[in-house]
Amino acid sequence: MDSGTSALFSATVANVSAYAWTLDGSSVGTNSGTFTYTPDVTAAGLHHLVAYQTLTTGGTTSREWAVRVRIPIPTSPIKYYISLTGSDTNNGSIGAPFRTLEKAQTVIRALQRPLAAGGVTVFLRSGTYWRTSTFTLTGSDSGTS
Repeated sequence: MDSGTSALFSATVANVSAYAWTLDGSSVGTNSGTFTYTPDVTAAGLHHLVAYQTLTTGGTTSREWAVRVRIPIPTSPIKYYISLTGSDTNNGSIGAPFRTLEKAQTVIRALQRPLAAGGVTVFLRSGTYWRTSTFTLTGSDSGTS
């Protein structure tokens, strides 16, 4: 699940007299057959959720979930791609990526301001990008002042 979203977990079964919920070993709720989890970005990772149930017959049972929380990657309307097999004469699309960070920087600096909501995202395709000079970003590379 994505951080900032909610998920409802249900452990309701017949003949239960009490519930106890734990998340990663810490108590997070009691006496309800459901639990709503709304993680924030600090909760990214894998978590262990358990609903312990006390049966009216005196026995116990439990239900367990592995809950993976991820931080969603924001999307932007403008995307450029860089690849070791690209060319700076390309348009920077996924099918025709640029070769260098400098080319992407030049193209982005030439975009009309203000930028559309979400700004610009530059994706580096897989590989090792060896540098022979420093790549510098300045205030003119930012979408805001």
